[in-house]
Amino acid sequence: MRLVLRLAGVLVVLVVAALVVLAVALPRLVRSDAARARIEEAAREATGREIRYGELDFGLLPPRLLVREPEVKGAASGSPPVFQAAGIELEIALAPLLAWTVVVDSLVVEEATVRLVRTPRGIGLAGEAVSAEASEDGDAVPSPPPTEGSEFAGEAAPERARGSDAERDDEGGGFALAVREVALRDCQVLLEDRAVSPPITWEIREVEATASGKSLADPIEFALRGALVTGGSFQASGEAEVDGPFRIDLHLEEVVLAPAAPYLAAGQRVRGAVSGTVTAIGKNREAERFDLDVLLRDGELAAEGLAIRGEMKIRADLAGGLGDGNGSFQVDATDAELEYGMAFRKGRGTAATATGRIETGPEGQIRLRDTQVKIQNFEAEVQLETGARTRATVDAEPLELAGWETMIPALADFRPAGVVTGRDLEMATEPLEVRGTVDLPNLRLRRPDAAEVVLRGVFQGTGDEIESEKLVAVVAGQEIQLTIRVADLAGEPRLTTEVAADGVESSALLALFTDKSETLQGPLELRGGLASSLGGDRSLAETLQGTVRFRIEPGRLKGVSLLEKTFQGVGAVGEAALVTGRLEGGRTLQRFYEDEFQYLGGTLRIARGVARTDDLHLDYRNYTVDLRGSIGLEDQRLDLRGKLTIDDEIDSAIAKRGDGESEPGRSRVIPLARVTGTLDSPRVELTEEAVIRFAALYATERRREKWERKIDERLGEGSGREVLDVLDQILSGEGRE
Repeated sequence: MRLVLRLAGVLVVLVVAALVVLAVALPRLVRSDAARARIEEAAREATGREIRYGELDFGLLPPRLLVREPEVKGAASGSPPVFQAAGIELEIALAPLLAWTVVVDSLVVEEATVRLVRTPRGIGLAGEAVSAEASEDGDAVPSPPPTEGSEFAGEAAPERARGSDAERDDEGGGFALAVREVALRDCQVLLEDRAVSPPITWEIREVEATASGKSLADPIEFALRGALVTGGSFQASGEAEVDGPFRIDLHLEEVVLAPAAPYLAAGQRVRGAVSGTVTAIGKNREAERFDLDVLLRDGELAAEGLAIRGEMKIRADLAGGLGDGNGSFQVDATDAELEYGMAFRKGRGTAATATGRIETGPEGQIRLRDTQVKIQNFEAEVQLETGARTRATVDAEPLELAGWETMIPALADFRPAGVVTGRDLEMATEPLEVRGTVDLPNLRLRRPDAAEVVLRGVFQGTGDEIESEKLVAVVAGQEIQLTIRVADLAGEPRLTTEVAADGVESSALLALFTDKSETLQGPLELRGGLASSLGGDRSLAETLQGTVRFRIEPGRLKGVSLLEKTFQGVGAVGEAALVTGRLEGGRTLQRFYEDEFQYLGGTLRIARGVARTDDLHLDYRNYTVDLRGSIGLEDQRLDLRGKLTIDDEIDSAIAKRGDGESEPGRSRVIPLARVTGTLDSPRVELTEEAVIRFAALYATERRREKWERKIDERLGEGSGREVLDVLDQILSGEGRE
């Protein structure tokens, strides 16, 4: 035993002495040009890369190797280095050397830059990943084989290290290699991702990392942090085994998402900054579980017409990989804007949450199961599946629509109220299909300063169409029968409406289009068909097209007398004629200035917010009006022409004939050059010829002296001459422009 101990002591002294000699002699050797050439050549043969370095230094206690300014050249001439660093330091443990095992206590890399490339085949050093894609004949180009002695502990090395001396001799000897700790300080990683189009380069700076373990066969603990040049930073920690289980806890801090756009499908958008935690658990380099708890600020997520902008809170617990997993999720978009095409818009601050089960597929498909969706007071259970087509089914609670005009633009002008109930609702996209039933037991719509409209009936979705059943619009207690159909949902949706009204108060119909519904009154008979394209910012009145035949008998244009407006259009000359007519025994016309009529009817051709007519006819008690032209549906703007025909009673009221004399050729038709203004405030313009004819009828030369005297009595001395001089000018043509 004493001999064994003495021999062991001698061996230790010899090993220490040998290390001292190496520490003194090796620096001089490795600094020689010959040694540098041999080292660089050996490295090139082992790695297939040209490797350069500045200096090599050795230390003794503890044994360590320092490589200054190492550099691994790029694959192509003139390309940047795939790896370069300020320095690499290895510290070697003494004791394992006695067991023919080289154990690196620590490997520290200072200020390194690594250039990586990702292709569909994986990630590798720049140039290496490219050369591994395919050769000219389509076969993969193999990487250079590892050299003898390059095995790491945890693969073949641990078995060799634990084997007997005889086993090592049989294998040709050599050292096993193990690394206990690796550290990166102030490093930089450049990853060019060519697996997406267009390619994108990720640049990570200020990288600090540590990894430690007994060997690669044992669990390795690691910590990593860095900053993305595109914005934001991250920290990661966890534990992993090579080809074994792993856990990664990743914390994100304001990581900007916009650079990830190349990873999205066509039509998808993403932006904003995300903060929070992501935990990945798995084994054999495959994730088996993800836990996600993040906050997206100033963000935008958009796909297939749906856009979410603002702040979103997202939590998920997903078993399996991102491409093939399932689990639960929670989304809170209360502080975000939601928009779906032109059909739906939710502002910030309105409650919007979704909680349910999620499944993901390898092609990016998403399935939502048993998902509870809440938006304001809307609550429903939703099943959703994306892919070649998006399909959704909705089982909703009865919905009170009050307040929804702020979110559904189509309702913005109508301030809806009342309950809507959906049954067996299903929707699919590309092409769009809608199935199911929506009941409107008592939907109330009211435009500002207009009568309330109540809709009762059912809408049925049959795939490419939505059609009403037993739909009635009730205004002021009056019912209007409607049939509404929305066709070609998958193409250019178009609304068609058939309207039927019998004895309905006419103001009820106007209430659907204008806030001036009280202008026109009377029992209405109506038949017609209207059509409208859907979408865009135009109102219903602007998009309607079709033909309507109507009649009101009797009725009223509230506060409007076309006869009065006509005589006002005659002007000062006409007023003088009326005065002289009254002097001859004519009576005032005030009693004929009534706003009630016996009949109003015609045909309206509706397009672009305007109703055009060629046969608009009104019968008053003592005169008739025939008009043609256009009427604005929303503003009731008039642009009409026609004629007004008076009867004997109005004619006699203007000027008494007297003395039994007759005036042959007198026309009772007054041409109306233009009727403008609005329905409740029309303006009548007469042609100059009509004014002259009117004056000539009731102001003749042979009565001049008599009229001049009577006008002086009524209007003051000298007034008669002035009035009659004006008549003379007009009759002679001098007053015409």
